[in-house]
Amino acid sequence: MLNEIPDARLIAPEPLIHIVGDPDIPGDETEAKMYTDAQYQAWDMLSGRLSPELGGKPEYLDILGVNFYDRNQWVHNSEPLSRSDPRYRPLREMLKSVWLRYRRPMFISETGTEDCARAEWFNYVCDEVFAALAERIPVRGICLYPIVNHPGWDDDRHCHNGLFDYANTEGHREIYSPLAEALKAQQQRFAANNGFIYECEERRLNLSFSSPVGLCLSAASTSNEPVCASSPGIFCGGTNY
Repeated sequence: MLNEIPDARLIAPEPLIHIVGDPDIPGDETEAKMYTDAQYQAWDMLSGRLSPELGGKPEYLDILGVNFYDRNQWVHNSEPLSRSDPRYRPLREMLKSVWLRYRRPMFISETGTEDCARAEWFNYVCDEVFAALAERIPVRGICLYPIVNHPGWDDDRHCHNGLFDYANTEGHREIYSPLAEALKAQQQRFAANNGFIYECEERRLNLSFSSPVGLCLSAASTSNEPVCASSPGIFCGGTNY
Protein backbone atom coordinates (compact mmCIF):
# COMPACT_ATOMS: atom_id res chain seq x y z
CA MET A 1 0.00 0.00 0.00
CA LEU A 2 2.83 2.41 0.79
CA ASN A 3 4.15 1.92 -2.74
CA GLU A 4 0.83 3.16 -4.13
CA ILE A 5 0.01 5.74 -1.44
CA PRO A 6 3.32 6.75 0.15
CA ASP A 7 1.68 9.38 2.37
CA ALA A 8 -0.80 6.91 3.88
CA ARG A 9 -0.66 6.48 7.64
CA LEU A 10 -0.75 2.94 9.02
CA ILE A 11 -2.59 2.39 12.31
CA ALA A 12 -2.04 -0.86 14.20
CA PRO A 13 -4.49 -1.24 17.12
CA GLU A 14 -3.95 -3.92 19.77
CA PRO A 15 -5.28 -4.53 23.31
CA LEU A 16 -3.16 -3.11 26.12
CA ILE A 17 -3.21 -5.61 29.00
CA HIS A 18 -1.60 -6.50 32.31
CA ILE A 19 -1.94 -9.95 33.87
CA VAL A 20 -0.72 -10.92 37.34
CA GLY A 21 -0.18 -14.39 38.73
CA ASP A 22 -2.15 -16.10 41.48
CA PRO A 23 0.14 -16.07 44.55
CA ASP A 24 -1.32 -19.40 45.67
CA ILE A 25 -0.17 -21.15 42.48
CA PRO A 26 3.58 -21.81 42.15
CA GLY A 27 4.98 -20.48 38.88
CA ASP A 28 1.78 -18.65 37.97
CA GLU A 29 3.48 -15.24 37.95
CA THR A 30 5.91 -16.45 35.28
CA GLU A 31 3.08 -17.71 33.10
CA ALA A 32 1.12 -14.48 33.63
CA LYS A 33 4.12 -12.43 32.49
CA MET A 34 4.45 -14.60 29.39
CA TYR A 35 0.85 -13.86 28.43
CA THR A 36 1.29 -10.16 29.19
CA ASP A 37 4.36 -9.98 26.96
CA ALA A 38 2.45 -11.71 24.16
CA GLN A 39 0.48 -8.48 23.63
CA TYR A 40 3.48 -7.13 21.73
CA GLN A 41 3.76 -9.97 19.21
CA ALA A 42 1.69 -8.37 16.42
CA TRP A 43 3.61 -5.08 16.63
CA ASP A 44 6.91 -6.97 16.80
CA MET A 45 6.02 -8.90 13.65
CA LEU A 46 4.96 -5.75 11.81
CA SER A 47 8.25 -4.08 12.65
CA GLY A 48 10.36 -7.14 11.80
CA ARG A 49 11.54 -7.75 15.35
CA LEU A 50 9.76 -11.10 15.52
CA SER A 51 9.61 -13.62 12.66
CA PRO A 52 11.38 -11.33 10.17
CA GLU A 53 10.75 -13.91 7.44
CA LEU A 54 7.18 -12.55 7.36
CA GLY A 55 8.51 -9.35 5.79
CA GLY A 56 8.00 -6.87 8.62
CA LYS A 57 9.87 -3.56 8.50
CA PRO A 58 10.27 -0.73 11.04
CA GLU A 59 8.41 1.70 8.75
CA TYR A 60 5.34 -0.54 8.81
CA LEU A 61 4.90 0.26 12.49
CA ASP A 62 3.61 3.79 12.06
CA ILE A 63 0.88 4.78 14.54
CA LEU A 64 0.00 2.49 17.45
CA GLY A 65 -3.57 2.14 18.68
CA VAL A 66 -4.06 0.81 22.21
CA ASN A 67 -7.44 -0.59 23.23
CA PHE A 68 -7.89 -0.22 26.98
CA TYR A 69 -10.96 -1.09 29.05
CA ASP A 70 -11.68 -1.53 32.74
CA ARG A 71 -11.27 -5.30 32.35
CA ASN A 72 -7.85 -5.20 30.66
CA GLN A 73 -6.03 -6.13 33.85
CA TRP A 74 -6.73 -9.40 35.61
CA VAL A 75 -5.43 -12.29 37.69
CA HIS A 76 -4.30 -15.13 35.46
CA ASN A 77 -7.23 -17.49 34.81
CA SER A 78 -9.34 -15.52 37.29
CA GLU A 79 -11.08 -12.20 37.92
CA PRO A 80 -10.31 -8.64 36.73
CA LEU A 81 -8.21 -6.41 38.96
CA SER A 82 -9.87 -3.36 40.49
CA ARG A 83 -8.01 -0.06 40.40
CA SER A 84 -7.76 -0.18 44.19
CA ASP A 85 -5.70 -3.39 43.99
CA PRO A 86 -1.99 -2.62 44.56
CA ARG A 87 -1.18 -4.94 41.65
CA TYR A 88 -3.16 -2.75 39.24
CA ARG A 89 -0.78 -0.98 36.90
CA PRO A 90 -1.53 2.69 36.14
CA LEU A 91 -2.34 3.31 32.50
CA ARG A 92 0.41 5.94 32.24
CA GLU A 93 3.00 3.25 33.06
CA MET A 94 1.58 0.89 30.45
CA LEU A 95 1.71 3.65 27.83
CA LYS A 96 5.28 4.41 28.82
CA SER A 97 6.25 0.76 28.31
CA VAL A 98 4.84 0.83 24.78
CA TRP A 99 6.62 4.11 24.07
CA LEU A 100 10.00 2.90 25.32
CA ARG A 101 9.68 -0.29 23.31
CA TYR A 102 8.70 1.24 19.95
CA ARG A 103 9.21 5.03 20.11
CA ARG A 104 6.15 5.56 17.92
CA PRO A 105 3.16 7.92 18.34
CA MET A 106 0.06 6.27 19.71
CA PHE A 107 -3.53 6.92 20.68
CA ILE A 108 -6.18 5.23 22.80
CA SER A 109 -8.05 3.50 19.99
CA GLU A 110 -10.84 2.10 22.19
CA THR A 111 -11.94 2.79 25.74
CA GLY A 112 -15.20 2.84 27.68
CA THR A 113 -17.32 1.01 30.22
CA GLU A 114 -20.96 0.53 31.19
CA ASP A 115 -23.64 2.24 33.23
CA CYS A 116 -22.81 4.78 35.96
CA ALA A 117 -19.05 4.24 35.66
CA ARG A 118 -18.82 5.72 32.17
CA ALA A 119 -17.87 9.30 33.07
CA GLU A 120 -15.57 8.28 35.93
CA TRP A 121 -13.74 5.77 33.75
CA PHE A 122 -13.34 8.27 30.92
CA ASN A 123 -11.94 10.83 33.34
CA TYR A 124 -9.48 8.25 34.69
CA VAL A 125 -8.22 7.47 31.18
CA CYS A 126 -7.88 11.19 30.42
CA ASP A 127 -5.99 11.79 33.68
CA GLU A 128 -3.56 9.01 32.83
CA VAL A 129 -3.08 10.23 29.27
CA PHE A 130 -2.45 13.74 30.56
CA ALA A 131 0.17 12.37 32.94
CA ALA A 132 1.78 10.43 30.08
CA LEU A 133 1.88 13.58 27.94
CA ALA A 134 3.63 15.39 30.78
CA GLU A 135 6.35 12.73 30.48
CA ARG A 136 6.61 13.50 26.74
CA ILE A 137 4.92 10.27 25.69
CA PRO A 138 3.12 11.04 22.39
CA VAL A 139 -0.45 9.94 23.05
CA ARG A 140 -2.27 11.81 20.28
CA GLY A 141 -5.92 11.08 20.97
CA ILE A 142 -8.59 9.12 22.81
CA CYS A 143 -11.37 7.26 21.00
CA LEU A 144 -14.48 6.64 23.09
CA TYR A 145 -16.03 3.31 22.15
CA PRO A 146 -18.82 2.69 21.55
CA ILE A 147 -20.47 6.04 20.92
CA VAL A 148 -23.98 4.51 20.79
CA ASN A 149 -25.56 1.94 23.13
CA HIS A 150 -25.98 -1.45 21.49
CA PRO A 151 -27.36 -4.96 22.07
CA GLY A 152 -24.99 -7.29 23.93
CA TRP A 153 -22.67 -9.34 21.74
CA ASP A 154 -23.72 -12.67 23.23
CA ASP A 155 -27.01 -12.06 25.05
CA ASP A 156 -28.73 -9.22 23.12
CA ARG A 157 -29.15 -7.19 26.33
CA HIS A 158 -29.39 -3.40 26.18
CA CYS A 159 -25.82 -2.30 26.92
CA HIS A 160 -25.65 1.21 28.39
CA ASN A 161 -22.06 1.92 27.43
CA GLY A 162 -22.25 4.74 24.89
CA LEU A 163 -22.80 8.47 24.82
CA PHE A 164 -26.12 8.09 22.96
CA ASP A 165 -28.98 5.67 23.60
CA TYR A 166 -31.20 3.94 21.03
CA ALA A 167 -33.27 6.25 18.84
CA ASN A 168 -36.87 6.69 20.02
CA THR A 169 -40.00 6.77 17.85
CA GLU A 170 -39.30 10.40 16.91
CA GLY A 171 -35.77 9.53 15.82
CA HIS A 172 -34.04 11.23 18.75
CA ARG A 173 -31.48 9.78 21.10
CA GLU A 174 -31.12 10.32 24.82
CA ILE A 175 -27.65 11.64 25.63
CA TYR A 176 -25.95 10.39 28.77
CA SER A 177 -25.22 13.80 30.26
CA PRO A 178 -22.48 12.85 32.80
CA LEU A 179 -20.34 11.45 29.98
CA ALA A 180 -21.16 14.38 27.68
CA GLU A 181 -20.07 16.81 30.39
CA ALA A 182 -16.87 14.84 30.98
CA LEU A 183 -16.10 14.91 27.25
CA LYS A 184 -16.54 18.68 27.07
CA ALA A 185 -14.45 19.31 30.17
CA GLN A 186 -11.62 17.05 29.05
CA GLN A 187 -11.60 18.55 25.57
CA GLN A 188 -11.13 22.02 27.06
CA ARG A 189 -8.42 20.72 29.38
CA PHE A 190 -6.37 19.15 26.60
CA ALA A 191 -6.90 22.10 24.25
CA ALA A 192 -5.46 24.41 26.89
CA ASN A 193 -2.34 22.24 27.20
CA ASN A 194 -1.48 21.53 23.58
CA GLY A 195 2.21 22.38 23.79
CA PHE A 196 3.72 18.99 24.60
CA ILE A 197 6.92 18.04 22.72
CA TYR A 198 7.74 14.50 21.58
CA GLU A 199 10.75 12.69 20.14
CA CYS A 200 9.46 9.96 17.82
CA GLU A 201 11.81 7.93 15.66
CA GLU A 202 12.07 9.43 12.17
CA ARG A 203 10.90 6.35 10.27
CA ARG A 204 8.25 8.33 8.44
CA LEU A 205 6.77 11.80 8.63
CA ASN A 206 5.77 12.71 12.15
CA LEU A 207 2.07 12.70 12.84
CA SER A 208 0.54 16.16 13.02
CA PHE A 209 -2.87 17.33 14.14
CA SER A 210 -4.82 20.51 13.63
CA SER A 211 -6.32 22.38 16.55
CA PRO A 212 -8.96 20.46 18.55
CA VAL A 213 -12.39 20.64 17.00
CA GLY A 214 -15.54 21.42 18.92
CA LEU A 215 -17.66 18.64 20.34
CA CYS A 216 -21.14 18.59 18.81
CA LEU A 217 -23.76 16.45 20.51
CA SER A 218 -26.52 15.87 18.00
CA ALA A 219 -29.26 13.58 19.24
CA ALA A 220 -30.88 12.93 15.87
CA SER A 221 -30.74 9.52 14.22
CA THR A 222 -29.88 9.00 10.57
CA SER A 223 -32.71 9.11 8.06
CA ASN A 224 -32.68 5.38 7.35
CA GLU A 225 -32.07 4.13 10.89
CA PRO A 226 -34.71 1.91 12.51
CA VAL A 227 -35.99 3.35 15.76
CA CYS A 228 -36.71 1.60 19.04
CA ALA A 229 -40.31 2.12 20.08
CA SER A 230 -39.84 1.45 23.79
CA SER A 231 -36.22 1.26 24.85
CA PRO A 232 -35.45 1.08 28.58
CA GLY A 233 -34.41 4.32 30.26
CA ILE A 234 -30.71 4.99 30.51
CA PHE A 235 -29.03 4.27 33.83
CA CYS A 236 -28.10 7.10 36.23
CA GLY A 237 -30.11 9.73 34.42
CA GLY A 238 -29.90 11.12 30.94
CA THR A 239 -30.97 14.28 29.20
CA ASN A 240 -32.74 14.77 25.91
CA TYR A 241 -30.92 17.45 23.90
